[in-house]
Amino acid sequence: MRPGHVREEFVRLGAKPDRSAAEDARLEALKSEMAARLLPVAAADVYEVRQICARGGPGAAASRLWRRGTRRDTPGHCARALEAPMTLPAPIVTVLLLTASNLFMTVAWYGHLKFKAVPLWAAIGVSWGIALFEYMLQVPANRIGYGALTAAQLKTIQEVISLSIFVVFAWAWLGEAPKWQTLAGFALIAAGAGLIFAGKG
Repeated sequence: MRPGHVREEFVRLGAKPDRSAAEDARLEALKSEMAARLLPVAAADVYEVRQICARGGPGAAASRLWRRGTRRDTPGHCARALEAPMTLPAPIVTVLLLTASNLFMTVAWYGHLKFKAVPLWAAIGVSWGIALFEYMLQVPANRIGYGALTAAQLKTIQEVISLSIFVVFAWAWLGEAPKWQTLAGFALIAAGAGLIFAGKG
C-alpha cells in the first residue's frame, strides 16, 4: 500500500492490546472513514501494482511497476497482479537458482562414479531422484530470466556454471585435479561466453 493512506492513529489503536471501549469505538470509526475514503479510489493509486506483459511474441515477457498517473486500461495480452516488487534483479535470481540447480545435476550425473559396486539400476534410481531437484530449480530459473536475458545467454550461463561446479566437484569428490589443458579450455569457453553477452540479442 502506498504511504499516506493509513492514518497513524489507526495503526496505533489497531496494535494496542488493551483498548478501552472508547478506543474500540474510535477504531471502528476510523475503519469506516478509511473504507469510505479508499473504496472510490483506483487500486493503482492505493497499491504498488506490477504489470506483466508479453512482448515480442509468445514466451517473451517483461515487467514494470504500474505507477501513479499511467494508463489504467490494460491490453488484452497483459495481466496485472497486486504483488510486491522483486527485491533482486531477475538475472541475479536466475544465476543463484542455476547454481543450486547445477549442484544437484553434477551430483546426480557423476556422484555415483565413486560407487562402482552399486548396481546400475540403483544408481539410475538415486540419480533420477536427485535430478528431480535440479529441474525444480532450473525451470523457474529459466522462466524468471527469460526476457531480461535471451535463450542463448541463459544457455551460456548454464554451461559456465555447470563447468565451474564440475571442476570443483571432480577435484573434491573424484580426486581429479584440473590440468592446465582443462583451465585453458575453460578460458576459451569464458571468451565464447563474453562474445555471446557482447551482443544484445
